[in-house]
Amino acid sequence: MRSRKPFGSVALTIASLAAVAVSAAMISSCAPAAPRKAVRESPPPRQAVHQQVPLDRATVVLFFPGISDAERGDAAAQAALDRFHVAVEWTRGCLRQQPIVVRPVFADSIAFTDASRSAVGAYTHRVDKAGCYLFEPDRQPMLVRANAGASNLTDACGVAAARYFAEPACCTPGSDCGDRR
Repeated sequence: MRSRKPFGSVALTIASLAAVAVSAAMISSCAPAAPRKAVRESPPPRQAVHQQVPLDRATVVLFFPGISDAERGDAAAQAALDRFHVAVEWTRGCLRQQPIVVRPVFADSIAFTDASRSAVGAYTHRVDKAGCYLFEPDRQPMLVRANAGASNLTDACGVAAARYFAEPACCTPGSDCGDRR
């Protein structure tokens, strides 16, 4: 009489499945992987920059929106920054004969304060484009935005400075800078 192994066929089936699994694993390790979609990583969010600008004497604040290091590498952003720096230097140059502070600011918002550090007219400016803010004690300040971007900042702030401070040297060629003081 033949002895029966009650679990013999089950053991064979489990062994067969294990062999198939090992074979499949070996085959799949040799097969080329399916192409992965490139995941473009975005830079980490940039912290908003807020600046307090004390105003205790005649001042021109030229402002430019805060930008990240990644944005600085962009050709268009770099060109806009270059034009901003040209506007700052132009304004400094045309006002050099007067005791007027010219200050560039890179920020997402600016709070203008007087010498006592209280808000000037409770005015905080959200910077979404380049521009300039002209201030003189005991006068209404002037805000100028470069609506065409930094490319017209030299002209816009030059004309504003010429009018606000009665300084004809700031009038850019071809501009109407009549004294509006």
